[in-house]
Amino acid sequence: MKSENNIHEYGKVLEVLKVDRNGTQTVEMKFTCDRCSGNGTLKHLSHIDNGICYKCEGSKVMLKKIKIYTDSHWEKLETQREQRRQKELKEQAIKDAEYKRIEAEKEAQAQKSKDQYKALNKEFYSTLKSYMQHVKMDSWTKQFMKSILDLRLTQDIKDLSNNQKETLCDIVGKSSGRRNSKAYNEAAKVIASKMDYNFITEQEAMQELEA
Repeated sequence: MKSENNIHEYGKVLEVLKVDRNGTQTVEMKFTCDRCSGNGTLKHLSHIDNGICYKCEGSKVMLKKIKIYTDSHWEKLETQREQRRQKELKEQAIKDAEYKRIEAEKEAQAQKSKDQYKALNKEFYSTLKSYMQHVKMDSWTKQFMKSILDLRLTQDIKDLSNNQKETLCDIVGKSSGRRNSKAYNEAAKVIASKMDYNFITEQEAMQELEA
């Protein structure tokens, strides 16, 4: 006979309450109170109701219902438990594999975006420097260009604000020719394309208003 509880730790079987079709007995057993260790009182609580143990109400013992299984039925239950455990392990393994797959995809996508961002920035700043290398700039333009160049390792160029992009296009355009000249427009649009920015010249803006 087996039990989920260690029946040897308990005392006398007071009563067999029922026996099911598998031969499993539900019994009522008496055991020593596990709070007061069979003393009926607790010394550290002697100042409260003389330290009486509220779990056993001073009786020193407790009653508990316990199921006792036949060996054959216990083995059947153990087999079922093991099958459930194996099923849970298999399901968890599938979940873990799926989680790792998703995380790997996220990591691969993040690395791809990072590589694209680095390549885009490298090309952009190379183009930008080629335009600005021999241009004389006032202090404000120098400071603005420095702030843009300082972003090359920390920020995707596409994340610049539209005002920054427009100002940058204007500065690059003026490095090639006077505003609204063919050279100005070509240079501005080249740098705009590398920022994925739609740069509209004043002439194009006027045409849109007239349309």
